[in-house]
Amino acid sequence: MPTINEHFKLSLKRTGKEYKELHEWIEGFHSIENPLNCVTEYREFSNRYSPEHGDLIKGNVHTKKEKEDRHDILKIPKFLSFVEDKFGKAGVQEYLYHIKEDYEKSRAYKLAKIILKLRFW
Repeated sequence: MPTINEHFKLSLKRTGKEYKELHEWIEGFHSIENPLNCVTEYREFSNRYSPEHGDLIKGNVHTKKEKEDRHDILKIPKFLSFVEDKFGKAGVQEYLYHIKEDYEKSRAYKLAKIILKLRFW
C-alpha cells in the first residue's frame, strides 16, 4: 500500500490538491490537538467513532477498525454520501483512487494478477 504521503502526492499530481484531510480520514488518523471536523461528522454519521479503541501514534489517534471499514470495497457505498458532502465529487474520485491504489499495491492483488496470467483453467 502507498504511504499516506504517497497518496498526497498522487492526488496532487491528479488534481492539483493533496486532499490531505480526506486521506487522513481514510487512513484513520486524527489530530488530538485539533480534531478534524470530519471526525465529528463521521461520529454522527455512523455512531461508531471511538478514540478509546485506537492507538496513539505520533500525536494522532488511529483506529484500526475505522481504517479497515473505509478500505473495505463492500462498504464503499456506505461512505460515498459522507465523502461527497464533505469533499465534493472530486473527493469521491480521490476516495476511490485511494482504495484502488491500495489494492493495486497489495500482495493479494499482485498474486491474483500472476495467477490470471498463468491461466490454470
